[in-house]
Parts: sequence; structure tokens; C-alpha cells
Amino acid sequence: MLIALAAAPRISTDQNPAQLATQAAIYRDRYGVAHIVVSSDEALFYAHAWCQAEDHFEWMMRLYAAARGHAAKVLGPKYLQQDFDLLRLGVTEVAREEWQRVPVWIKRCAQAWVEGLRAYMRTHPQAVKDWMPSPEPLDVLHLPMM
Repeated sequence: MLIALAAAPRISTDQNPAQLATQAAIYRDRYGVAHIVVSSDEALFYAHAWCQAEDHFEWMMRLYAAARGHAAKVLGPKYLQQDFDLLRLGVTEVAREEWQRVPVWIKRCAQAWVEGLRAYMRTHPQAVKDWMPSPEPLDVLHLPMM
């Protein structure tokens, strides 16, 4: 998805989550596959996060927790070594440093993704568990570094 967007980003000037929601329409076909129609790249990321959450919310949140070095807390003690390795390697610190070099339009899309996920969490509070981290744009860099 990012490769296609890199050629000609269509970034909206408004990061208001409520407005992003109005810039996207999600249709599911008879097989449950989401089809997203948007007016901006940010709206695409917002809607895509929503669709992913509809389909894989708890799994996504487990990945975010694991990427932050908290897998053992969520998945059990057999993940202590993985957590230790991520923390020892300073993955979060590296992600923060790299975030400074990320182009603004990608940061805006990452923020829109997070807003879509947060919107899903607000409208589905029964799905949110105490152990789930609060999504942040930096998580976009955490996951590939695992």
C-alpha cells in the first residue's frame, strides 16, 4: 500500500478523526472482504485500521504489546526472552530516533491509522481489555523491528 501512495500522496489538511471517518466508505462483499472508498490517503489509513480491527482486533493488540516488549505480560512467561531481547536491543529508542526521519505525510497517515484504531476501540469498548496498549503512531515502526 505504501509503495502505491509514495508516487502521489493525497494528504488531507484535516486530521480530525470525525472528518476522516466521513471521508471513507467501507463496503464488505458477500465473502466479508472489505472494500474501501476514500477521498484522501489519511482516510484510507483510518478506514483500513478500522477494517483490520473489525477482523483481527485482539491479535493486532497482542502484536502491538509484543512489539513494545510486553509479550510476556499478555501471552505468558515463555515470551520473557523475546521481551528481554527487544528491550535490550532498544527497539523503542531506535523507533523514536527513526521517527524523526519519517516524511511528514507518512506520519500523518500513521496518525490516521491510529485514529481509526482508537475510533474502533471507543465504539467497541467491550472488546478492549485491560492489558491492551493505547495505540500510538510510533507503533507503525515498532512492528517491523520485531
